[in-house]
Amino acid sequence: MKDSCSRFRHSTSPQLAETSQAVRIADRSPFPLAHCPSPIAPALVGNVVVWKPSPAATYSNYIIHQILTEAGVPPGVIQFVPGPPPDVVAQAIAHPEFAGLHFTGSTFVFKKLWKDIATNIDSYKSYPRIVGETGARFDGGTQRGEATDCSTHAPIGGKNFHVVHKSAEIRNAVLQSVRAAFEYQGQKCSALSRLYVSASAWNSGFKDQFLAEIAKIRVGPPQDFGNFMGPVMCVSSVTIALPLLTDLFQVASPRLKRLPDTFKEQKKQVVRS
Repeated sequence: MKDSCSRFRHSTSPQLAETSQAVRIADRSPFPLAHCPSPIAPALVGNVVVWKPSPAATYSNYIIHQILTEAGVPPGVIQFVPGPPPDVVAQAIAHPEFAGLHFTGSTFVFKKLWKDIATNIDSYKSYPRIVGETGARFDGGTQRGEATDCSTHAPIGGKNFHVVHKSAEIRNAVLQSVRAAFEYQGQKCSALSRLYVSASAWNSGFKDQFLAEIAKIRVGPPQDFGNFMGPVMCVSSVTIALPLLTDLFQVASPRLKRLPDTFKEQKKQVVRS
């Protein structure tokens, strides 16, 4: 490790041709603390890491990178390279010493990267390791989870489920189901989207407690800790959610003559942006 790091100690250049012993990409870390080992592990064994954060999580990832630098990781070993994803990634996976990919994001993008890596396979000095975690995507207003089957590791996001057996502790099952479904506005990859409850548990208090807890949920600014749910993370998430909420109002509340004014105003703002 010492010899490997000494080669890069004075290098801050992103030019991979002169600095890389092996290259790894860690793309999109929605939970930067949980995913922190992703860029660290290959660096510990002497590799150069290209850390390309998601545009939606650049600042949080940058803070983690600063912490690693302050902890003594030599400059250039973990190269933090925010920027347009196609441009950054294309440069990295085209390099002959590209050795691995760690990706968290959409199924569509992950498949594209896998195809691009396969196209370049004859130019690599080794066989790259591919690690991917992909989530659900929306097609025509319907959420569809898509699993991947990578050579190393590929959990599926967006389609977590709970099975509540008749022997379950009802109160605990209720609280954990509410948290899993609605915490972080349901934006985490492990968010609950399917709930299977035995009839005996459902009729023995689960239904009533579950609906009662959902009714208590407050939505508002995250600075107020009394709010359990806050805003979604970006405009693209809003544009996905708004049509679903519109349909929900129309189907679930036929007596509702019109959408709330605040809801309609939010929709106008999104359209203008």
